[in-house]
Amino acid sequence: MKNELRVAQFNISGGFYIGDESEEYLDREAATKVDDRLFKETIEIINSEQIDIVCFQEIITNVEVAYIENIMKNTELNYKEMIELSPCNLVKDTNSGLAILSKYPITNVESG
Repeated sequence: MKNELRVAQFNISGGFYIGDESEEYLDREAATKVDDRLFKETIEIINSEQIDIVCFQEIITNVEVAYIENIMKNTELNYKEMIELSPCNLVKDTNSGLAILSKYPITNVESG
């Protein structure tokens, strides 16, 4: 039996689905209720491909915009590390950056 580590990355672009250009998505409150079509598809890919580690780029990292928690709740990716890189230019008063989710504990994290 061959041991394989399955790794994926997604550029989330703030969490907006292709075609979502409505002004209602450009404030923090609306972002907490954003249409989750993108994340449903992402979760399906993670589960069907049995991904072990995934990195999300340009994901909103604010806890009240529960993108990361939603993904973790619906996959076997139980460990996370987030790195906020900049204010999000798509949703007012939020930050974006990287989120690394893993089936395995994440240790020795360095950013800089």
